[in-house]
Amino acid sequence: MSNFTPKTYQSQVLDSVEAYFKACHELPSPSIAFTATTERLWGRGSPYNPLSGFPADMPYFCLRVPTGGGKTWLAAKSVQLVNTHLLRCEHSVILWLVPSKPIREQTLRALRDRQHSYHTALREAGTITVLDLEEAKSVTRATLDTSTTIIVTWSSKTGHPS
Repeated sequence: MSNFTPKTYQSQVLDSVEAYFKACHELPSPSIAFTATTERLWGRGSPYNPLSGFPADMPYFCLRVPTGGGKTWLAAKSVQLVNTHLLRCEHSVILWLVPSKPIREQTLRALRDRQHSYHTALREAGTITVLDLEEAKSVTRATLDTSTTIIVTWSSKTGHPS
């Protein structure tokens, strides 16, 4: 399953994410970067809607991808983009929220499976460690210093039934 070929729209989504992350460093604020990026991509700047309760300078965006559109693969591919173009760091900690316990188990299995396209996409970020929330409670500083750490958990607040 690691020989995954992205569809055109998936490549375009990743290109737009990268462009936004780069613009966040080139322009004075995430809101200006968002409007400029959407204007460059689609000819019309979309309004930026900051995430309530978070700092105004924290970049935020929402991608809308159809059911079966490869959201998990896109998220896995985005980890390298986050590290390289947004955070500009070698390793990060990613909180990966899913809408239910069964999907959490399915996601954990796929992200940990070295033959799966999700794991292959994650590895583009370098060394990775995939943990569930219980495992993350005992993560070591050494792990955090030497790998991008993905913590997969579920939240009933994601807007989907569990």
